[in-house]
Amino acid sequence: MRKKLVIKIVLSCAMLVIMCPITLVHAADEINGDLTYDEGAEIYKPTDEEIREDERRQNEVKLKEMLRAAPDGEKRTMDVPVFQQKNNYYCGPATVKQVLHYRNKSSKTQEYYAGELGTTQSGTDMTKIKALLNRLQNAPYIYANIGTSSEWLTKIKYSCSTTIPAVLDINTNSVSAFPYRSSGHFVNISGLNTLDGHCKVRITDPYGPGLGNRWYYSSDLYKANYNHSRKAIIY
Repeated sequence: MRKKLVIKIVLSCAMLVIMCPITLVHAADEINGDLTYDEGAEIYKPTDEEIREDERRQNEVKLKEMLRAAPDGEKRTMDVPVFQQKNNYYCGPATVKQVLHYRNKSSKTQEYYAGELGTTQSGTDMTKIKALLNRLQNAPYIYANIGTSSEWLTKIKYSCSTTIPAVLDINTNSVSAFPYRSSGHFVNISGLNTLDGHCKVRITDPYGPGLGNRWYYSSDLYKANYNHSRKAIIY
């Protein structure tokens, strides 16, 4: 009797697997939602206007730091919602959805943003993200080179102080702090903490193993951003 019951359970489980196939993505697998230059992405250089605006924003942050009464650090977070990307190459549309939902309090589907961005199975061209964000919400995003770690952190501080979630293209392959490997993955900034003596930056990650609002040491996140061939930030 017990043998028959075991056989029935095994058969039932087998039927469930057949009827409801599950695709597992392992943390060891490399994901890539970024359209590379070889795959047709645009080689983009910040315009003169963007370069001037980048300098203005950095100077604004530095001035505020000089005038701040309590120079012991700061902690800022943005309540950016998490939307898990629907496949391995939808990190661009998912990140855009996260930013727009935070900025506008509502958003459309990942499929809609994928269409607007021209996303394919090869990924999303980062140069398309800035224009879409500027068209669909009222914060003036610019595309900039990340610069040195200090310049990069100033851009992150500007993003957090103005509640404009920055977008990064990261390469995590040589950064052990990340729970997955990717040569090109999009995330957005959603927090900064310099209060405990260690500078940490929070990202809103749409990918499974790193899914959610996660804090990383700024040095690790900068390295992942720097390791990407673009070395760019949209903020």
